[in-house]
Amino acid sequence: MATAEGGNEQILTKFSYDIARALFLFVSSPRIVTRWRILEKGTDQSIFSQTRNLSGAKIREALRDIREHIYREYVLNYGIEIHSPIDYHHRILFVKGYIQERGAVYALHQIKEKGVYDGVVAVSIDGSFAAALSYYGQKYQLTVTVVVPLSIHRSHVELCTIYGANLINLTTNNPADLHNEAVNIARTRGLAYIDRYDHPDIIIGQATLGIDILDNILEQRSIDLEENEKKAKKNKNLKDLPTKPPAEFAVLLPTASNNSALSVALAIAIKERDPTIQIYEIRPTSCDLGNSGVRRLTKSTREVAGITPSKYTWFTHFNFKRLFDSIFIINNAVIGRYYQILQRQGFNDIDAAICFAAIECRRFQLLQGKTFIIPMFGDMEWSPDFVREITSDSVPPGPDVPGPANA
Repeated sequence: MATAEGGNEQILTKFSYDIARALFLFVSSPRIVTRWRILEKGTDQSIFSQTRNLSGAKIREALRDIREHIYREYVLNYGIEIHSPIDYHHRILFVKGYIQERGAVYALHQIKEKGVYDGVVAVSIDGSFAAALSYYGQKYQLTVTVVVPLSIHRSHVELCTIYGANLINLTTNNPADLHNEAVNIARTRGLAYIDRYDHPDIIIGQATLGIDILDNILEQRSIDLEENEKKAKKNKNLKDLPTKPPAEFAVLLPTASNNSALSVALAIAIKERDPTIQIYEIRPTSCDLGNSGVRRLTKSTREVAGITPSKYTWFTHFNFKRLFDSIFIINNAVIGRYYQILQRQGFNDIDAAICFAAIECRRFQLLQGKTFIIPMFGDMEWSPDFVREITSDSVPPGPDVPGPANA
């Protein structure tokens, strides 16, 4: 492989660094036209541009590619047992997501299929993404290097070491510093850099959860229809007792990030197949600034010195009126309250807490008769500063379950 000297370090001429830039929606009645583009910021450009796209069909294809790993090793289940921390007036169904694993499996699957690189490099804030990447890197026989912060828990370090990963433990917790180090390693060692939020294959892999959410809704609709038919037969001579109308389904997509690629991809996967399903994106009043700082770097076309990125569009438009039926902004203090309640039940899931906080909101109380789908993403590696902000501002949960309030 040809090399060139750059200062005191040797720069390999082939490395991969692909980023999906934030999606911008342009309203043009009766449809929304989108321009979601990929930046190829490495020296190895246009390798995937002919085959990579974002659509419901592509996401279903991705699920077929990774289904064996996800279903066999994690046993996805619907309706997991969670004691609801809220006295709600809606039916709530939970879907376990394993988001980190879905993204890691598909990204590594694509790297292995292309056969261009024998290793990847990434950043992991608390070690959960590092563990997923390390585990599947071993299975795909790919070298995995992960840059981690000073604050990473020792148990995650030991786990990644068992899986054969190379951990670069920096003496900083600054997400931007970790990102810069990972990009530099990709350049100097000729690796594929995988951004844990905005790498195109991470997004596609994570969006496969949308297909499982759809399957869950279809299954529940079938159950509801069967129950209605039974009631209709039982009450066929009682005209004053009408059967219950079918419930409307609404999917709640929580995020602590502005312009969440995961929310957009999940909405596309769901809406392309059934545009009648309502989708609500839920955000806190203040998002994760650590992730925002990294995005200021990744969206720049001048980040990597001496390289002009190539661009291509991987998603152009869809045939429904809107991506999200509504976007809710929820108070951080309310989110923090539910986060602590869920932690007492053994769920370290800020995103689920965001959903419960939204359901407490009075605007949601007006949405009667719906069945809400809450995806349990698991640990999404939000920055420690954001987690501290959420928990420090929260109202300490008391012994009683809090009732409806204005969030």
